[in-house]
Amino acid sequence: MRASARMSLPLHALHSRAEPLGRGMLLRGLASAASSALLGVCCSCGNPAANAAPPEALPALHVTHGTLAAERLQGDVTLEQIPLGSVQIQICPELGPGQFGMQSQIVPAALLRLVGRLGGRLHSVLSSGDRVPIETQVDVFAGEKTRSYRLQFRPGGFDYYYRRSALAEPERGTRQLPEPEPVNDMHSALLLLRAWRPRLGEVAHLFVAIGRDLWRVEVRFRGPEMLDVQGAPALTRRIDGDARRIGAQAGSSDKGDTQRSFSLWLGEGPEALPVRLQASANYGDVSMSLTRHDRSTEGCAPQALAR
Repeated sequence: MRASARMSLPLHALHSRAEPLGRGMLLRGLASAASSALLGVCCSCGNPAANAAPPEALPALHVTHGTLAAERLQGDVTLEQIPLGSVQIQICPELGPGQFGMQSQIVPAALLRLVGRLGGRLHSVLSSGDRVPIETQVDVFAGEKTRSYRLQFRPGGFDYYYRRSALAEPERGTRQLPEPEPVNDMHSALLLLRAWRPRLGEVAHLFVAIGRDLWRVEVRFRGPEMLDVQGAPALTRRIDGDARRIGAQAGSSDKGDTQRSFSLWLGEGPEALPVRLQASANYGDVSMSLTRHDRSTEGCAPQALAR
């Protein structure tokens, strides 16, 4: 995957793309992609690397975390260079005794808001010691449709509650690994990768809950790479990842449901800011580019964290 500069597609180009299928259909497709970004962009659909090491050969990813501080990240999300909106991630270091909080929210672009209610939010309560999730809540909105997930974590697995709409009967279930290895949500996985200090070419694995599914993610440190960040060259560290949904049938024809891949570029500084995240999805290339970083606690007010 290439690390190209982020661009905006002119509105007339969007209209020309819409002509074969109809503008309404394109808007609905973009809306679906935007609402799914919160759930899947961190390891979106693609084929695993052909030269990836076999799963049993990869050690588990373990890191030593530094001091936790309040942090707010904001980035733009694009699909095939078409603006979908923005994502804001907030770290709240003092949620309660031995706990801290993280929350993410998608704000769709004005054009997509024409479809109706659209967006998503993710809220996590994590352990301050080992930074693993205790509970996670995800809500994704796409017009009249809502998907809600509630996860309660334990060593090696989690219990989930899933409701597809307000009127649907909820689904409850359990995901469990054979061994009690830590299971991450998307927030804790991002913290883990930012804290990783690997050797060139080093590979490892971690387990991540995405929605109600459990995924094994294999990561490889590709080394330093120059990247155009907000119009200026910057030295970054690139990590490539390939994921497979646990329990997927071998040889499944629906690769989007069983295999995913992504690339993450982290800043060279001690904060290891996630300056870009890029993934190949079945609807095109999805990219998130960092546009703002500060130490604000504005989103950590009790009412903002209410669940």
